[in-house]
Order: sequence, then structure tokens, then C-alpha cells
Amino acid sequence: MNGRNLYQVDEEQASGGGLAVSPLWPLLALMLAGAWCAWAWFIYNAYALKSPTFRREVIWSAAGIVGSLLLALVILAWAEVGSSEEAMIRRLRYALIGLSVWKLVIGYRVYLLQSRTVELYEFYGGQLRNPFIVLIGLFLVRGTFIGMIHVPFVAMALS
Repeated sequence: MNGRNLYQVDEEQASGGGLAVSPLWPLLALMLAGAWCAWAWFIYNAYALKSPTFRREVIWSAAGIVGSLLLALVILAWAEVGSSEEAMIRRLRYALIGLSVWKLVIGYRVYLLQSRTVELYEFYGGQLRNPFIVLIGLFLVRGTFIGMIHVPFVAMALS
């Protein structure tokens, strides 16, 4: 034929490039440092793992970003409708729980997709990195990064 490999086992991983990590680390980054770094890390990790579900992981991560922005916008608009400042704060507290749940559900979904890929990646000899120092650094700069955002609904969505 023309030299192309016409047979490929779908489960077989191509050799990964970059700094692949266990999907637990981006999930922890979502919980400790915020969505601003976790979604990007999930996407980069899918690329580094040469994930066969790369498209789905990108779509889920994009849904996490867009959904967080929309939910934050709706929450702020809803909280402003009402009577007193005390009532507004009480509503915001409960509504922000919903935003956190949204981020965690989407993050866990991407985590599950990447977990399967990581097992195959390691089985075929791929080496995972330990980014503990990176996670601590992200946690420490979280407040500075979120403080630089002056649009409230964007800060809520990315935190």
C-alpha cells in the first residue's frame, strides 16, 4: 500500500509526551486552587496522555467553564432582586453551593474519563509526574489571581 499502518488497536496508547499527571491532581486543583487552573490542566493532561477521549474531555471542560460563567451571572442577577442586603447575602450563600456542585460534578466527570486513559498510559510504560509543588503554588497564588479579576461573576466562576 502507501506505507500507512491500517491496523491500530484502539486501547493501545501512543507514547505520551509532556508532563502527564494523574487526573487526581487537576481535580485537587479544582478543589483547592479554583476552576481557573483546573480546566486548563485537565485539557493539557488529556493532551499529554494522548487521550483517546480528548475531544470529550475538552467539551466537558468547556461546559464547565461556560456553565460556571452562566450560573455565576444568574446567581448575581437573582441575588440582587429582593429586599434587604441580609436576604441577598443569605441567598448568595445557598446559590454558591450550587455553583460549587456544578464545578465538582464536571471536574469529576473529566476525572473519570482521564482515569481510564491513565491506567492504559501506565500499562504501556508511560511515566506520570508528581506535581505536588505545582498544586501548592497554585493554591498560594489563587487569591492574587482571583483578586485581579474585577468582574464579580467571572471571579465567582473562576474561583
